[in-house]
Amino acid sequence: MSNSPSERSSSPELASAMIGDEMTDDAQQFQQIIRDRRYEREDIQKKAFTKWINNRLAEKSSTPPVTDLFQDLRDGVILLQLLEVLTGNDCKRENGKMRVHHIENVNKVIAILNEHGIKLLSISSNDIVDGNAKLTLALIWSIIQYWQGKDVMKSAETDAEQTNIEKFLLAWCQEQTKGYKGVEINDFTRSWQDGLAFNALIHKFRPDLFDYDDILQNASARNLEHAFSVAKNVFKIDRYLDVEDVISDYPDKKSILMYVMCLFQQLPTSNIIIEDKEKTETSTTTTLTDDTTSTATKAPEEEIETHLRSDEDSARLKTFQTNIDKVLEWVLNLENELDKQDKTPSDDLKTIKEQFQSHEEFMVSLTQDQNQIGEILLEGNQLLTSANFQLQLEEINEVKEKMKVLNDHWESLRSKSLERQAVLHKALMKLQIDQIESFDAWLTQTESRISTDLNILEQNLTGINRQYQQLAELQDELVSQQQITESLQNMIIVIDDSLSENLDPASKYSSTEIESKLLSLSERWAQICNFVQTRWIQLQEVKIEFEQIHTNLDKVEKWLVTKEDEVNKMQEETNLTDQETFMQQVNTLEKTESEMADMRQAILLLNGSLQVLSQHYDSSTATEYNNLSNQIDTFEKRWTKLIDNLEHCSRLLKSANLTSSVDPKSDSELTHNKITTTVEETTTTTTTYDNTDESEDKKEKTNDENTVKLEFDVSARKYVDWIDSIERILSEKPSNTEERKNIIQEVKTKYVSYDDQFKSLIETGIAITKELKDASEDSTEHESALQSLENRWQELSQLIVNYEKDVELADFNTELEAITKARNEYQTWIDSTSSNDELQV
Repeated sequence: MSNSPSERSSSPELASAMIGDEMTDDAQQFQQIIRDRRYEREDIQKKAFTKWINNRLAEKSSTPPVTDLFQDLRDGVILLQLLEVLTGNDCKRENGKMRVHHIENVNKVIAILNEHGIKLLSISSNDIVDGNAKLTLALIWSIIQYWQGKDVMKSAETDAEQTNIEKFLLAWCQEQTKGYKGVEINDFTRSWQDGLAFNALIHKFRPDLFDYDDILQNASARNLEHAFSVAKNVFKIDRYLDVEDVISDYPDKKSILMYVMCLFQQLPTSNIIIEDKEKTETSTTTTLTDDTTSTATKAPEEEIETHLRSDEDSARLKTFQTNIDKVLEWVLNLENELDKQDKTPSDDLKTIKEQFQSHEEFMVSLTQDQNQIGEILLEGNQLLTSANFQLQLEEINEVKEKMKVLNDHWESLRSKSLERQAVLHKALMKLQIDQIESFDAWLTQTESRISTDLNILEQNLTGINRQYQQLAELQDELVSQQQITESLQNMIIVIDDSLSENLDPASKYSSTEIESKLLSLSERWAQICNFVQTRWIQLQEVKIEFEQIHTNLDKVEKWLVTKEDEVNKMQEETNLTDQETFMQQVNTLEKTESEMADMRQAILLLNGSLQVLSQHYDSSTATEYNNLSNQIDTFEKRWTKLIDNLEHCSRLLKSANLTSSVDPKSDSELTHNKITTTVEETTTTTTTYDNTDESEDKKEKTNDENTVKLEFDVSARKYVDWIDSIERILSEKPSNTEERKNIIQEVKTKYVSYDDQFKSLIETGIAITKELKDASEDSTEHESALQSLENRWQELSQLIVNYEKDVELADFNTELEAITKARNEYQTWIDSTSSNDELQV
C-alpha cells in the first residue's frame, strides 16, 4: 500500500507525474487531494491514532501506554511491539539509547511494512527518529489503513478489483443509511458533523436500542455524544473521536474513516457486496488528453466548442508563464552553482568536511525551497484541467512543454546533488576511518610505552630524570594529538536508511561499529591523559625529594667523615697541657658546635624525604629505596657516635684545664666557659660534671626543645614547598574540563589527608612559641613564620574552592552550549518541516 500523496504537500515528484499521456486523470486525482488537505488535522489524528495504538498494545500487558505519539515512537521500540501484535510474529529490536539504534529499529519497521506490501514513499527512518509530526502520522495511518482495512475487507465479498477501502466504506454507509431522514453521506468529513449518520448506522443494525426520530431535533453535539456512548457501551468501540473533533469546521477525514472501520467490524453485519458504480456507469466527464478535449466517446476535434477568454483569465495565464520562467531560471542557477563545485574531493580531512557540510547546506536549501516547484506545477495543472478556463491547442502544448522542462531540470538537479553527496561521503568516510585507525595505532603504541617505561616509578634519581623526560615528551605528543581527538568528536556519520544493518558501502565498518570504536578510543584517551597528569605530579614530587636526598646525603657524608677524622685525632692527642694544642681542640669543638645544627637539619630533611618517598614505593619490593633507608639509618648511628666522642673529648679538655698550671687569671677561665658552653649546647647526653639532677634535667630539656624546633622547621618547609607546587599546578588550568576535574579532585584529596597533620604541626608551633617565651627567648621570627604558614594553608584552601567553582562553571557553560545548540537545531528542523516537503535522500 503506497503512502498517500497528501502526506507531502505540493510535492514536485507528485506534480511531475501529472505530465504525459495520462495527465488529465492524474490531475483530477491531485485536485481531489488538494481539496482533501484542508481536512488533515494533525491534532485530531494524534489523539485518535494514540488511542488506537494503546488499544492494540493493551494485548501486551508489559507495554507502557503511549502518551506523546511523536516522542514515544522515535526509538522504534513501540512500533515494533505494535507490529508484533498485528502480525503475530516476534520482532527483534535494538535496546540501545543511541540514535543509530533508534534508526535500526525504525528501519526494521519499514522493512516489515514492505514485506506486507506497504510502500512508504518519502518517509525515512530519520523522519520518525527526528519526531517529524506529519510523517509519523502518515506512517501510523498506513498501518491502520492496512490492518484495520484488511479486517474490514474480510467481512465483505468484493469483486476482484475492489481494493479501495475508502470507496468501499463510503458505498456501504450510503447503502445502510438509505432512507434515513437528514442523512446524506458523500464523504468522511462534513457528512458526519451533525451526528445523524453515526446514529443511523447503529440504528440500522440495532433499532431496538433507540428511536431514530427522537434524535432528529437534537443538537449536533448531543447526537454525537449519543452515538459514541452507544458504540462504547453496546459494541465496545473505544471513543477514538471526541465530539469537538467532529463538529469543528474541518473534521479530520482519517480519524472519522478509522472510526467507521471500527463500526463496520463491530456492527452485526453479514457478508455484503457493494457494487462500484463508477465501473458500471458510463462516464460523461470531460477529460483532457495530449491531443484534444473529448467526452467518453471522444468527439472529433472540429466539434470542440471554443470560448473567448476574459481579461482576468488572460492575466492569469500570463502570470503563470512569468512565474514558471522565474522558477526555471532559479533551477538553472542552482544547476550552475552545483556544476561550479570542485568535483575532486580533497585529501585533507578538514577541507573535505567543509566541502561535505557546504553541500549539505546546499541540499537543505533545495528541500526548503522545493515547494515553489510543486506550486507552479500545480498551477499549470489547474490551468490545463479547469472547466472554466479555455486554452488554445498551442497554449496547451506550451504549458505542458514548460512544465516538462522544469520537471526534467529539477529531477536532474536532484540526481546530481545526490551523486555529489555520495562521492563526498565516500571520500569523507575513508579519511575519517584512516584517522580512526591511525589514532588507534598511536594509542596502542602509547599504552605499550606507558606499560614498559612509566608504569612503575624508578627508584633512583637517574631513572626518575629519565622518566621525567619521557613523560614530558608524551605530554607534547598529547598536545599534538588533541586536534585529532577534537576532529573525531566532530566526526560525520551518514546513516543510509535503505540499509537495515547500517552497513555503509563507503566504510569498512558499520555505523554501530564506528560508534563503539569511537567510544573505546575516547575512554583510552581519557585513561592516558589521567595517567599522564597523575604521574606528572608524582614524578615532580619524587624528583624533588631525590634531588634533596642526593644533596643532603653528600653534604652529611662529607661532614661526618671530616668530623670523625678530627675527633679521632683529638682522642689520639695526649699532650693536652700544651696551651696551643688545648686551644686548637677548643676551637675545633666550637666550630663543630656551630655546624651541628645545620647538619642535624640535613639529617631531618633526609628522614622527611624518605617519609615522602614511602608513599610511592613498597618497602617489601623496592630494593634501592631500602638501601637508601639503611644509609640514612647509618647516618643516625654515626651521628650518635660522633656526639659521644665529642663528649669524651670535652671531658678530657675539662680535666686538662683543671690540672693546668696556667695562671687562674689568664684566659683559661674564659676558655673553660667556652668549652663548657660548647659541650652543653652540642651534646644530647649528660656530661661528667657533678651537677645536680635539676641542672642536668634542664639541659636535657633544652636539647629536646632544640630538636623539636628543628623538626618543626623542616616540616614547615615541606608544607611550604608542597603549597608552592600545588599553586603552580592549579595556575596552569588546562583547557580540557575533564583534566581539570581530575586535578582538583586529587589536590583536594591530598589537602584533606594532610589537614590533620598540618593542624598537629601548628599546635606544635604554638607550643614552641610558648616555650620560647617561657625561656625569655626571642620568638618573633618563629611566630611570624608560623602565622605565614597558617595563612598560606588557608589561601590554598580558598584557591581549591575557587578552582572547583571554575570547573563547575565550565561544566555549566558546556551544558548550556549543548542545550543552545540542540535548541537551534530543533528550531532549524521546525523551520524546515514547515515547507511540508523534503528531498528523499
